[in-house]
Amino acid sequence: MTDPKMIRRLLEDYEASNLTQRDFAQRIGVALSTFVSWLRKARQGGFAEPSPNWIEAPALPTSPSATASSELILEWPNGVRLHLARDFDGEDAARAMELAQSLCSR
Repeated sequence: MTDPKMIRRLLEDYEASNLTQRDFAQRIGVALSTFVSWLRKARQGGFAEPSPNWIEAPALPTSPSATASSELILEWPNGVRLHLARDFDGEDAARAMELAQSLCSR
């Protein structure tokens, strides 16, 4: 069994079961050493859901005079792009940068 989705589900079932690792591994028919390695890998983030390609962010305020042709585009190495109107005030731009940084670190 190597399907990460299935392993995640089994580990969730284990956490809810109140069984020992040995008993749970026996119940699902895997070797204890395999089950323990799954737990170790999961604790290191190995079976985490893959992050989506796009992350929806709340709309940021723009100034009324902003136009599509007067924008600044920032692009991170992981492909995330942030489009800002060039006339964003410093405070709005700082909030946008903080939001983009938090989204990129997920």
